[in-house]
Amino acid sequence: MMILITRIFFILLAEKNFKFVGYEKFRNEFRAGFAFSIEPSRSVTDPVSIFKPRIKVYNNYLEQNFDKFDNLMMFHHDEDYNRSSNYSIKKIEDHLIDRGMFIFMGAIFKKEADETLTEKEYEHVLKTLDRLYEIYKYIEKRDY
Repeated sequence: MMILITRIFFILLAEKNFKFVGYEKFRNEFRAGFAFSIEPSRSVTDPVSIFKPRIKVYNNYLEQNFDKFDNLMMFHHDEDYNRSSNYSIKKIEDHLIDRGMFIFMGAIFKKEADETLTEKEYEHVLKTLDRLYEIYKYIEKRDY
């Protein structure tokens, strides 16, 4: 069931300009979670208007359910890749809801580029994605 939900999660996020996994070679970090990628694309010409109401819903949900997610991490960067340090999950501040911002929440692992995840880390990734899928569903069940 966990794998099925995770696959659905990947498919849905890919269609909505949400991002979910990545590797940062300059930091030697693998991340698994989701991010609000407030970047324009062919199909998203005004990303702030699309993501601002979703981030407000995320903030409300997190405020009401913080204890379910309090062990997750966040970071953000702007379009020039000025990146914050990793920090504990929290509500997204208004000044971050801007064109070109990338705001991640989830699990972060220290890994070399050629290092694979351990079985325990894979399990943690899947559980993290399952938990974050709850937030995603809550955000996307609304009409915007």
